[in-house]
Amino acid sequence: MLLSIITPCLNRVSFVREAVESVLGQDYSPVEHIVVDGGSTDGTLDVLAQYEGLKVISEPDEGIYDALNKGLAIASGEILGFLNADDAYVPGVFGLVMKSFREGAGWGTVCGGAEIFGDSQNGNRKRIFLSPSYSSLSIRNVCLGQPILNARFFHKAVFKKVGGFDPRYKIASDREFLIRLALAGIPSQHVPKCVYRYRSHSGSLTFDPSMVHAFEVNEEYLGIAERYLEEPLNWTERFWIQLWHARISVEMLLGSWKNRDSKRMKAVVRRGYRGSFWWPVILCARVLRRLTVGLRGRPL
Repeated sequence: MLLSIITPCLNRVSFVREAVESVLGQDYSPVEHIVVDGGSTDGTLDVLAQYEGLKVISEPDEGIYDALNKGLAIASGEILGFLNADDAYVPGVFGLVMKSFREGAGWGTVCGGAEIFGDSQNGNRKRIFLSPSYSSLSIRNVCLGQPILNARFFHKAVFKKVGGFDPRYKIASDREFLIRLALAGIPSQHVPKCVYRYRSHSGSLTFDPSMVHAFEVNEEYLGIAERYLEEPLNWTERFWIQLWHARISVEMLLGSWKNRDSKRMKAVVRRGYRGSFWWPVILCARVLRRLTVGLRGRPL
């Protein structure tokens, strides 16, 4: 089976070589690697030109998920994976993933663990999502856990069934995509091994330690939750999406309060009450938690 890896890229000259090498150094063949570049001007394209066999598209796009959709449109593989230009695959994992697909006929996705690492080689590392519960495609896990899209590999039939990424969401389209998979009942298999390394740095949309995109992410999450709450759902699906909506709106309210943004606070309160009856419960729990922290000598 051909494995296609799609990498969205824009001005990642410092990192893209490591990403490409992490694909070339794998233990499986055949692999097709497609890099969809948004028009880099920092030397990224010069680095990519050094790799024979690498498929590169370079043209303006509307963001990372538009780039991924372009890659999906030309990918030839039966199995697909997504590699950010500033991240890397763990050595020796493609063979294990492809074996899981061959042995588990009908799997829509195979998911392993992920690791976050810092800018420096000796930066802090934190291994996450190694338990099967983290890789589950249940609506609870997709809403309340981390999306970890890049630690997943997908059968091409999944995209034929649920479609690609929604470019309306510039940051959170990965979670929206996984919600569609969960609601569609796509079967998922767990691989008990760390397969992907996320780089935490100031330019990362996924793991930026400064959390500069936090409000924008939550705004998109809230919009996604509200959109699905308007659709017919069973009680379990509705419960978890309402709880997710409540958590997000409370997080946004506390952030707005911290910034003394009364106008935004009022808007978030209205959206919170409309979206979920859990909202006041979650709010009280979070406020009590912060008060407890404050009583221990830390700022509220």
